[in-house]
Order: sequence, then C-alpha cells, then structure tokens
Amino acid sequence: MLAEPPLIQNAISQFSNLEMLLNAVETYVGTPYIWGDFNILIVPGNYPYGGMENPLLTFFSQAILTGTKSAS
Repeated sequence: MLAEPPLIQNAISQFSNLEMLLNAVETYVGTPYIWGDFNILIVPGNYPYGGMENPLLTFFSQAILTGTKSAS
C-alpha cells in the first residue's frame, strides 16, 4: 500500500480485507494470482486520472477512501 502520509492509515483500513477478497477470486477463477505481490497506490488529489491497473500495481483515486470498504 502506497499513499501520502496523511492518507496511509485510512487506505490500510479501507483495504484491510483485500487478501481475503483476492483469495476468494483465486478460488472462484481456479488459478492463483501469478504476479506475486498486489500493490495499491493511492494517487495524490491532483493526479489527472481516476485509476489505472497493471499486474503489479493498481492506481486508485483518493475518492475510493470512503471508510466503508465498499470499493474493496
């Protein structure tokens, strides 16, 4: 998890169940996540895009940090 220092605790809390969800997806799909670590970057507020994905790093807007875990 990567984020600006004021956001890191909120980001960690938001995605605290991510490993459980990734395990459920692996079970459902029937194959493991093959790229090793799954990393998330919470981009600064002035970053011009809402999000991007690649196998090793997913970029999310700060707007995803709702505190409800509804996005993770």
